[in-house]
Amino acid sequence: MTFGRLVRTLLRRWYLTLPLLALAAYSSLTIPPDLPVEYETTAAVVLVGPEITEVRPTAAPGARNRLLHLGDSLESVGEIVTLTLDADSARQRFARDGLIDDYRVSIEDDSPIIELTVAGEEPELVDSTVVALITTVESEIDDMQTELAVPTEEQLIVRRISSDNVPRPGLQSDKRSQVLLLAAGAILTIGVVVAADAALERIVDARSSRRRQRVGGMAPQVRTSP
Repeated sequence: MTFGRLVRTLLRRWYLTLPLLALAAYSSLTIPPDLPVEYETTAAVVLVGPEITEVRPTAAPGARNRLLHLGDSLESVGEIVTLTLDADSARQRFARDGLIDDYRVSIEDDSPIIELTVAGEEPELVDSTVVALITTVESEIDDMQTELAVPTEEQLIVRRISSDNVPRPGLQSDKRSQVLLLAAGAILTIGVVVAADAALERIVDARSSRRRQRVGGMAPQVRTSP
């Protein structure tokens, strides 16, 4: 069925289309408040390098932070931490601790900023998970530098640059639910109207066929004389 034919069908069966669309709109406004609200919060941390006044060409143990010898050093370290947090083992550890394991962690290209996003139905749990993620980022950086015996004055620093104080209701809680329910209602309306139109067309065709048959049976027969 082409788009034009679909529109003509909906307009022709307006007495079905309008009530069904009205019912879908009413349902989208009344049902979502009963759905569970999902709270969301976002935090970001930036990796800051040490201020090195003496330049050394090599990275001997205990002589300068060897993490800074990675290509695009701060960004590379941020990618390592992001991959660590995004691993299944890290998510399983969060789940075992009673935290939310379905979080999002990302880092933009050519940027030392790590973004952390958590969503859930309990704002306190959302906030606890974000705090745990930030703490994990800091501990991962500290563990790497401890393993490399990096002097304190040459260590990378994790600085918190933004964080929502209170988890806020996400779009998926109210507005998104309304939009999705309205879209589902519109699709259902189209399906019902198209099916009803096809059924009514078959009924009309069947009645027309029976009427033609009756008219044909009542036609006078012409007899020929021998």
